[in-house]
Amino acid sequence: MAKTETVSSPAQTVRPLLVTQQMTEFGAVLDDPEASSTLGQSADITWTPGWSQLRIQRDYEVLEVWQGKRKRADVTSLPGNVRLTKRCNTQGAPDQVKQMKAGQAGYRPVTKEDVGQPWFTALPAGATILADGTIAKGDCVYSFCPPQTAARNVKRKQDLTKSRLMTASDKAETQGISFESRAMAPLDEVPASRVKVQ
Repeated sequence: MAKTETVSSPAQTVRPLLVTQQMTEFGAVLDDPEASSTLGQSADITWTPGWSQLRIQRDYEVLEVWQGKRKRADVTSLPGNVRLTKRCNTQGAPDQVKQMKAGQAGYRPVTKEDVGQPWFTALPAGATILADGTIAKGDCVYSFCPPQTAARNVKRKQDLTKSRLMTASDKAETQGISFESRAMAPLDEVPASRVKVQ
């Protein structure tokens, strides 16, 4: 009977078949989600100190609900809504139409007196204080509405979306068009009732 021997080969370095990183004159661009999440203002021109952190914190809490690590009742409610509202038209001329519409939806301008609130802890990068005390960034001004008003606005949008979807589905059915509705089910295996929008 022949004797078999196991021959071990020297360790080999595993090399990728393809270079998948974007190369620049400074080296490879490496994907680092942890660094990207802490970039803050430099990664997002709409970054608002206080407000942006509150949104990110709540997003992580919602993720923990989906993962089964947190109860839905323990998710933090946001203290209102902060928006950038246009203050000029497409030609760059002063135009208050968007600000008036924001006012009808319950928003008020954010002013220098609001700096220091949990939802507006500091003046955002690139923002300026106008003569009337409101805070502007580019061709927009910051606007704020309290949580009950924000919730009402979200519900109104959801009701309008649902109405439009129902109208479209009714029209499709009358014309004999078959379709599969995915309305209000944003994620597979996650009931729509677990997704709370603010």
